[in-house]
Amino acid sequence: MSARLPLLLALALLLGGAELVADLPTSGRIDPQVLRANHQRWQRLPEAERDALRERWSQYSRLPSGERETLFQRAETLRRLKAGLQQRTGLEPSAEEAAGELARVMDRARQGAVTGRLAAGPDPTDADVRAALERELFQHVDAFMNSLARRGDIEPRALVRWRARPQSEQLHDALLRLKSEQLDLYAEGAPAAAHDELMALPPLDMAALAERRRLQDGFLGLLGRELQLTDADRRELHGAETWAELLEGLRDRKALQIRELLEARGAPAERVDELLKGPICEMERDVHRLLRARRSSAAGGGGGGGAVPPDTEGATPR
Repeated sequence: MSARLPLLLALALLLGGAELVADLPTSGRIDPQVLRANHQRWQRLPEAERDALRERWSQYSRLPSGERETLFQRAETLRRLKAGLQQRTGLEPSAEEAAGELARVMDRARQGAVTGRLAAGPDPTDADVRAALERELFQHVDAFMNSLARRGDIEPRALVRWRARPQSEQLHDALLRLKSEQLDLYAEGAPAAAHDELMALPPLDMAALAERRRLQDGFLGLLGRELQLTDADRRELHGAETWAELLEGLRDRKALQIRELLEARGAPAERVDELLKGPICEMERDVHRLLRARRSSAAGGGGGGGAVPPDTEGATPR
């Protein structure tokens, strides 16, 4: 899946509206401190506000599952928006500051590449921009699911069933699969406790960690460990405006080293050519598997071949 997918998802959902929604849980575990704080807040509310909240929850519960999922995804995106603002400023953002950040993101969406693809005419409305974002978003989602099918990680019948589901549910399933793949690359060699903590994260938070790891190592997984970024690499890539530009530029700079690394481990030249021309995330995944298989083979004393093994680990949503 394109590295731009989390951004496209965030923009599409943000442009859909910023109304207040229920604070939904993001994992199966409930923090006792949060539960206690919420209980105290509830006790302090006037009865009229409690009745209003009960009614809103009742309305939410009656929604179809696809609409509930859309609201959940929007709440997750808005939470990430506020968390990113707090990380940059070091302070808990006020409602006004969060609204300003939302407006900034929306303006950037209008002025960016998506607006450039809209038909010439009057300034695009929020609905126009959202429609364009969603079209591109689901092109990336569909390409990702097709890549899973090509390598045998999802059966053709399952892919047909996935396409018959509402788009919000398609997106939810694709994000879980993306999280699983990113976790597999990100947590290589990590202790079990760290792996469990990552498992509890929402997909968009896992994507944010993956983005930060790429800034540090260049690539996710064992490829990033083998080909670490130099100061010269960082200076060269500093002007990239999007993740796509950064990763494509990095692959261009490291193409010779990637080829030498893979061919030294027995990968056919034709397969190396495909990886250097195909999607970045697919290259990260397949190179990671190849390097991991060679390490396992060396540790076990076996000869091992150079083909990328058909590995379904991490393909099933967890």
